[in-house]
Amino acid sequence: MFFWLGPWLGETPLQLRFPRLFELSQNKWETVAGMFSLGWGREMRLGSGEEGCGRWEEELLVEFRGLLHDITLQVNVGDKWLWHSDQVTGYSVCGAYQFLCSSYQQFNNYASELLWENEAPVKVSLLACRLFRNRLPTKYNLFSRGIIPQDSQLCVGGCGEIDSSNHLFSK
Repeated sequence: MFFWLGPWLGETPLQLRFPRLFELSQNKWETVAGMFSLGWGREMRLGSGEEGCGRWEEELLVEFRGLLHDITLQVNVGDKWLWHSDQVTGYSVCGAYQFLCSSYQQFNNYASELLWENEAPVKVSLLACRLFRNRLPTKYNLFSRGIIPQDSQLCVGGCGEIDSSNHLFSK
């Protein structure tokens, strides 16, 4: 995880908590372990002789160092990702789908950025867009449009449920 960019120390990344220090940092893309090995930036100096550095930055640096003073990393213990929506069972596609469906109103507000302004291939973004708008050619949707008969909308897996987006992505 990146030292400045990840929420590894509380919920707010250090980049947002200390934007001026991030701007002045020479190690913007360093990992947490990398910054730990560098002494948490103890070598970072913001002398008033430097252009743009003054008393305010020095006070920020004192707060920054105080925040990291008592933190040590455990040797031979790996990092892990934590799915905040279900901390008991962890991440699952079903859980992610249910989370996104339950917060559909919030999702609509930033769906465009999430779906289209990322590094995913266009076909993946298109699939996600069609999924969240219930526009996949499931048997239920095909029946709703009068393309297939009612008795043909059951899942081909033999479970007896209707073949819908919810069934396909959450079961």
